Amino acid sequence: MRLFHRFAQLWLVTLCSFVPCQLFAAEETSDGLERARHEAEAGQYDSALSSLQRILAKDSLNFDARLLRARVHAWSKDYQAAGGELRRLAAKHPENAEVHLAQGYLYYYQSQWKEAKSEFTSILSSHPDDEDAQKGLATVRDAERNILAWRVDGGLEFSNFSRRTQTSWNDEFLQVTRFFRNGTMAVHGHLERIEEFSLVDLYYEAGMDQRFAQRAYGYAYAGGTPDPHFRPTWRLGGGGGVRVNSDEKDWASFWIMLDTRYDVYSTLDIGTVAPGIRMEHIAWAIDGSGIGLYQSHAKTLYGWRARLEGPFPQHEWSFYLGAANSPETVIRSTVNTFTLLGGISADIGPRHTIRLGYTRDDRENSYIRHAINVSFAQRF
Repeated sequence: MRLFHRFAQLWLVTLCSFVPCQLFAAEETSDGLERARHEAEAGQYDSALSSLQRILAKDSLNFDARLLRARVHAWSKDYQAAGGELRRLAAKHPENAEVHLAQGYLYYYQSQWKEAKSEFTSILSSHPDDEDAQKGLATVRDAERNILAWRVDGGLEFSNFSRRTQTSWNDEFLQVTRFFRNGTMAVHGHLERIEEFSLVDLYYEAGMDQRFAQRAYGYAYAGGTPDPHFRPTWRLGGGGGVRVNSDEKDWASFWIMLDTRYDVYSTLDIGTVAPGIRMEHIAWAIDGSGIGLYQSHAKTLYGWRARLEGPFPQHEWSFYLGAANSPETVIRSTVNTFTLLGGISADIGPRHTIRLGYTRDDRENSYIRHAINVSFAQRF
């Protein structure tokens, strides 16, 4: 009997110490989730992810923490990480409405209206009164109705020269783009006025772009210059890209690209082929291309170009930096030119974008060109 009493006392002591610990751990997890939500709502995504990681380090299967982590990834535009997390959650909780709701909004953020509607509709088929799903479906339908179908781009560039005296250059352009199929297809018309060597050429162009889901894109255009002084009489171009890794769990997406152009001058034809690769991670991207320029009645020239794009801490602002050593044709004369360039852009709401850039061209055995350009985009 005495042994029984001692065992009972030990069991009670263990239970009384275990229950408060469990309650404390649950309260600590709840506080951590709440802190992460507040950090995410304030745009402090890195801090929110760190808070969630601390929770998951103690409980790697915590559903609420994993779901919130997927949402934070989506809000910070890391759609690959968000998609991977939601797929893993859906595999373990295939009927969970919160997972389908988060997946619906992930599709919505990427303008995949059809897939977003499918997720929200699937929730409403089993939970007709789900207000969150009703709101999500209404949001997608409003976005489809209010998609900005037109875009106007315009800008100018002023060039000055060093090392060799030369008159300044001026370049102005205007482009009108019409979007179709929820923004996956676009056609454009382009007009450019180019003043070089105290001569003026007008260049006209029409083209089309097409995006195929999230895995590929393509484009083609044709243009010409009536009575040209230094521009090609005709220009044909096209290209595209294909994503080579299909798993959205990968930390970055990788693309192979190809750009081609064929220029017809009065005395020669020039063809350019530029295969390249591109890596994208959230709002960052880096790409590089090799260039081959083939001339009728002249030798083939080769070159390269590279470019880095990234965001400032304020996501409305971004920058780009680039370099190239590639053949350039000016007045039907093609030589290698080393180029450095950089610029910034700012989104002013969903309808307006402004850009400012600088380019330095060092033309082999010739001039150095310094160019300042400014442009805008208006969507409606």
